[in-house]
Amino acid sequence: TLIGTGNITVAGNVNGSGGINLTGGSFEQRIASNKGFGTGQGATPSWTFNNLIFSNSATDTSLSILASNTSPQNIIITGNLQIGKSGDDATGVGSPTTLEAGGLTWTLSNTGTPMTILSSPQGVLSAGSFSTFSYTGLSPAITPATYKDLIINGSGTATIGGATVVNATMTVSSAVTNNSTLTVTGALSGAGTLTQGFGATLNIGGTSSITGLTATVSTNTIIYTGASQAIKATTYDSLTINGSGTATIGGATIVNATMTVSSPVTNNSFLIVSGALNGISTFTNGATGSLNID
Repeated sequence: TLIGTGNITVAGNVNGSGGINLTGGSFEQRIASNKGFGTGQGATPSWTFNNLIFSNSATDTSLSILASNTSPQNIIITGNLQIGKSGDDATGVGSPTTLEAGGLTWTLSNTGTPMTILSSPQGVLSAGSFSTFSYTGLSPAITPATYKDLIINGSGTATIGGATVVNATMTVSSAVTNNSTLTVTGALSGAGTLTQGFGATLNIGGTSSITGLTATVSTNTIIYTGASQAIKATTYDSLTINGSGTATIGGATIVNATMTVSSPVTNNSFLIVSGALNGISTFTNGATGSLNID
């Protein structure tokens, strides 16, 4: 097991079956060619870092950190995860560093902004088909990126402040405020509450079993884009249904501003639209459905 609090820089692969528990300092994997990261040995052991930096020492060359695809290993960062490093494009041509996140779980436990993807030089997160990013700290700022699975399970209220995409499941186990555009192409789940901020947009492509969805603030919009979705029973400001198949309203739903129906919808419950009911598709009131337009 590697333990300590000092700064460590490695130019090669970071792998092996041993443990890592670094409670201070920074561990930097600074590569001149594509290199691997992760044990590839299964879930044990977890590796813990204070600050973890992935950077690129090559000249004008795009390189990748290739995390293990077969290992469900947990990588815990208690400080900051940084992709890219200032100065890596010193010649004026960007030398992006890409973290290919593999099949690992990346646990970000710090407050504030626990992950930084540098825009100059360009840092890139490639979440792939198997990775999970889990924010577990106090009121973290969620880094704008494209994730595969995203878990928010900290304390306080996490904030989404830039365009964020989740290509599989987003699990909200605490409080989250979306102040930007959030796209969840799979399931939006969890026992926590997602609150829409002023002007925010939430695109939902799968199920919406999340316990709390607060969407009453002015000018926020929720758009259902999936196949034959069940519309979550809650109060919306603006609601758009623009998927495939027929969406279903199965519980009491209120729309305070505009409801736009761009694909078929069947209402089997109590629906109030206080503003306009627009759209170019079919709205059907089922046998148990009631529609009130104020």
